[in-house]
Amino acid sequence: MNEETAESNEDGEVTEVESAPTPSFLDGVDSQFREDPSVSKFNNVNDLVKEHVNLQSMLGRKGVIVPNAEDSPETWNKYKSEMGIPENQEGYEVPPDQSNDVFQRLAEASFNANLSSDQYDKIVNSFSSWQESADENLFKEAELTTEENISGLRKEWGRSFEAKTNIGASALNKLTEGNPDTLASIELSNGTQLGNEPAFIKMMAEIGNSFQEKGLLEGTNTNYGAMSPEEANAKLSQIMSDPEKAAILFSQEFHPSKQELVKERERLLSFAYPDN
Repeated sequence: MNEETAESNEDGEVTEVESAPTPSFLDGVDSQFREDPSVSKFNNVNDLVKEHVNLQSMLGRKGVIVPNAEDSPETWNKYKSEMGIPENQEGYEVPPDQSNDVFQRLAEASFNANLSSDQYDKIVNSFSSWQESADENLFKEAELTTEENISGLRKEWGRSFEAKTNIGASALNKLTEGNPDTLASIELSNGTQLGNEPAFIKMMAEIGNSFQEKGLLEGTNTNYGAMSPEEANAKLSQIMSDPEKAAILFSQEFHPSKQELVKERERLLSFAYPDN
């Protein structure tokens, strides 16, 4: 930095004299370093030394430099060793009983991303916890759905529920040659089992009725006369819409068929209105 000073000559005239430039602490630094922005930003040696000391202390805390794509395999191997990165994806430990494709893919992705074993373990533990929670919630939802399905079927079938489910179970047992669980335990998309699905139970009950009519359910103690409220009401309507039967039922006079009709009407009423 040049400085200008003023002085007087013999005639008393004042002239400006350019003094020598003020020396800089960077003058003794090679030009290739002196012009580097990380160096030229300093105004004095003290600030430069302070920055150097701070950087050294930070490097001392973590003396690992992340390699780049141009570095040699030896450099990368040293880095992986110091960071706890396995040599291959088999070096990541898969949880017991969890050797499925998901965890294999997690190990592969972790290796490709140069994650340490500790980082991989944290990911796996987090995923396992989430999976357990999700499975538990799915199980609870499946239980609730099953309860709602069975409750709706009980309401629809009334007193015939046990009889219909029993004859359906007998039909399923016959169709599967004594291994009903091969079909009943099939898991549906909502987490419930096929054997608890109302449509499947109704279908088996219909098949059971057909088998029983044809004598194919030998030895079964199913009550074939059981029926749903809807079926019972339909039969009641048939009786009451028959003028002859209706007249016999409500006549005060004796008729040989009256007692039988009264019993049938009472039986149908018990199925039509199971809660009464």
